[in-house]
Amino acid sequence: MVVLFSLLTGAVVSPGIASLATSEIVISRLLYANLLPDDVILADQAYGNYLDLVLVKQQGADAVFRKNRARETDFRRGKKLGIGDHKVAWNKPNQCPKHMSSEEFEALPSSFIVREV
Repeated sequence: MVVLFSLLTGAVVSPGIASLATSEIVISRLLYANLLPDDVILADQAYGNYLDLVLVKQQGADAVFRKNRARETDFRRGKKLGIGDHKVAWNKPNQCPKHMSSEEFEALPSSFIVREV
């Protein structure tokens, strides 16, 4: 079970329930369709990747995720906004996720500008 809830009220905004064989990431990606423009989603580093950022942005929403530890950050690259703050391009992964059709995956942009702090 994965739940999107309002940080303002604590109310459940969108629940997602699936079998134990379904990962929480896959369930979460299904819930992104319920995001409204200008919503802000906050999640841990499991979501700090290209695919989740792009899927959230496609809904007109924004995301605040801790960067996945597998991704290195080099603040000498990209557009510097301040100390420890820059915009950089993340490239689309080579492999299509199992839960996504190849057509959906191909429709995603080849890169995405991300602000890293």
